[in-house]
Amino acid sequence: MAQTSYRYLVADIQKSFNMNFPDSNVTSPQILYWCRVAENFIRQRTLKVMMTGSYLTEFQSVPIVTDNIRKWIVLPSQIVDLDNEKGVDYIMYQQPIPFGKQIRFVQTDVNVIDRLYYNPYETPSPSNPYFYRVGQNIYILGVENVSITNVQMGLYTSLDTRPSLIPIDSAIGIDEEQVPSLKELVFQYARMSLLAPKDRTEEGDDNRSESTKTFAKNTQPDQQQ
Repeated sequence: MAQTSYRYLVADIQKSFNMNFPDSNVTSPQILYWCRVAENFIRQRTLKVMMTGSYLTEFQSVPIVTDNIRKWIVLPSQIVDLDNEKGVDYIMYQQPIPFGKQIRFVQTDVNVIDRLYYNPYETPSPSNPYFYRVGQNIYILGVENVSITNVQMGLYTSLDTRPSLIPIDSAIGIDEEQVPSLKELVFQYARMSLLAPKDRTEEGDDNRSESTKTFAKNTQPDQQQ
């Protein structure tokens, strides 16, 4: 992972803005927000190509919620939006003594739950449990009568974009070689924010300076894949 801190990254980008476009009025919190948005984009793009443990976060004891009919888990963090719920790498539970085995849940979909119970080889059970996602809840099947209170989870997490909650001196959450791509994305976000109403709607006057107009028109990175 990168060793570059948010403080250094934001200062570097801010310096570039101030030197080249002094009237752009881009603030440090804006840049910090854009950096996190760019990080999440890069994480998602990377994981769609290759699942890597670099972005995997383990949660050792996530509590199980029940209404005495169903059991579910509330996601302890926002996760990367990937096909087939691959943002959830694994869920497992520890079987009660005397067994003590760790059992992994199998991912399924809410639309096929009924079918599982009609197939003796797929029926949810303590040794063959399933999970499916609905919003921020992960429902678990096959352990309704098992005395467990928590599970272990491995999640490909996304990063909180709220500037006030970002540790400014911590290292950014992507690999060092991806920092140039992050900067390009931040410049793209800045360009979009500096588009005048006339640029977006073909109405009104554009009173910006020539330097800001040039920045808004020309600071476009290569199209991201």
